[in-house]
Amino acid sequence: MAGPHGPVPLGAAGGTPDHVKRMEALLERHKHVTWLRPGQVGVAWHTATWVEVDGDPRIDGTPVTVSRETLGLLVDYLIARLDA
Repeated sequence: MAGPHGPVPLGAAGGTPDHVKRMEALLERHKHVTWLRPGQVGVAWHTATWVEVDGDPRIDGTPVTVSRETLGLLVDYLIARLDA
């Protein structure tokens, strides 16, 4: 199965994306992003944090925190935001 950014790894359910592998691949491409899982340091949802580094001095250095209820939703958001 192919997604907009290449093959989507399949999980044991046969056709269900393996969101952990998708997140790990995203973290390899964006080493400045940290992934916090529910229960880590008091977060309730899957959370990604990073410091903005896009070359615009108005927002460079701005800390960003994004949370989504499910890992799949977080990975989808991060791909759209960081790989665009």
